[in-house]
Amino acid sequence: MLVVSTYTCDQCGAETFKTVNSLSFMPLINCESETCRLQKSGGRLYLQTRGSKFIKFQEIKIQELSDQVPEGNIPRTMTVHVKGELTRLVLPGDHCSITGVYLPIVRTGFRQMSQGLLADTFLEAHVCFV
Repeated sequence: MLVVSTYTCDQCGAETFKTVNSLSFMPLINCESETCRLQKSGGRLYLQTRGSKFIKFQEIKIQELSDQVPEGNIPRTMTVHVKGELTRLVLPGDHCSITGVYLPIVRTGFRQMSQGLLADTFLEAHVCFV
């Protein structure tokens, strides 16, 4: 998961940093440095993955145990977002206990308009026991 993106301008060579606060991001295209603005050169920015900061991220789908599901029903599932050192602890089929914060997924743009008042939710994991 990208936390800080780093860009370099092809005209002036300036470095630009942008923090990313969501799961998806739109890369910057035009350079807004003072040099490019004064020269009106319209420099293009290119993403530098080596200079950007990434963290480990994993999306896990958990479901209730089969012996706890009422007969004839489908097990309930929940999406869990795991970051940092908690990633890769849980494997498919493992029994786990997860503690975290239950949050809504914020939609923007066309998805927000088409879904109306419906919202998806997820659990942001803080502690995970396998």
